[in-house]
Amino acid sequence: MAMREKKPSTDTQPLRGFEREVAAYDLIKESLERDYWRKWVVIFNAELAGVYGSEDEACADGALRFGAAEFLCRQVGAPVRTYVIPTLITHGLLDADRQA
Repeated sequence: MAMREKKPSTDTQPLRGFEREVAAYDLIKESLERDYWRKWVVIFNAELAGVYGSEDEACADGALRFGAAEFLCRQVGAPVRTYVIPTLITHGLLDADRQA
């Protein structure tokens, strides 16, 4: 009985949402580490959307610019941290209009 070679899957789905942003970060990781070591970056729609000096700046600007859409806010060169609490809530932006 002959063994068959496994063919690559042809039904691959395009990456969406957060997976797409992580994949985009991984593609440019080397240049980010060279140019923006320990800075904070926002990746949205598979593109570098901004570079910031602090986590608060990066996440707040990402939330203001992209609303409830998924985006990646990450410190270049740091271990990956995953937040369970939505960024919009932690930065006080979700109910900002109710605080007036």
